[in-house]
Amino acid sequence: SILYGVVYSTMTAQVKLTGFNEAALIADRIADMVANDLQAVYVSDYEGEFHFRGESQQALGREADRLTFITGTEALMPTLGSDTVGVAGFQEVGYVAVPSKTREGYLALYRREAPVDRKTEKGGRFALLHDQVEEFDLRFLGRDELEIEWDPGGREEWEYTPTDGLPRVVLLKLVVSLGDPDSAEQDAARIHVSRFRRQEVYRVIVLPPGVSTDTSKLALLEPKD
Repeated sequence: SILYGVVYSTMTAQVKLTGFNEAALIADRIADMVANDLQAVYVSDYEGEFHFRGESQQALGREADRLTFITGTEALMPTLGSDTVGVAGFQEVGYVAVPSKTREGYLALYRREAPVDRKTEKGGRFALLHDQVEEFDLRFLGRDELEIEWDPGGREEWEYTPTDGLPRVVLLKLVVSLGDPDSAEQDAARIHVSRFRRQEVYRVIVLPPGVSTDTSKLALLEPKD
């Protein structure tokens, strides 16, 4: 019985540690997802079509920036038969951080997928990426800005225009927390590791020039309502 208790406790601790170590990669995975979407960014010559927008926002005293653009990456969420997200290989993708409903004092970061239309930032499907985000900070460097500095680190906002085009580089800073800060000492004593961990990741995302072609056919995908 004693031996069984020791083995069971050890196995339970290993399961907890394995799950926590996998969860600890969440910030890197989110940053890679943002980079993957941005590196397939799409622009066109179609008059009146939306292209790219980065906005500086704050919530709960934290950096909670927003990003919306058209990308050629595949839709990640399940689609319905009548859904036009991802049709013709393009979709509107957005990242938005808002106050978390489940973690007081933290932000919840969502990824949005929507069909390509003129109703920017409206409709679509939202997927929760993480509900314990401390900071989602974006900075933008133009084609003539060569120095990469995190602080202050380029422009805080970017709106695509034919003159400015796309930014050359997007600087991403993402800070997330894992676990409950109040139980850190208790868990550390039990399984010899703090189950509260704070992750801070940075990405320097170099954007392509962007596909440029007439996409007037995409206007046919605009919802009639």
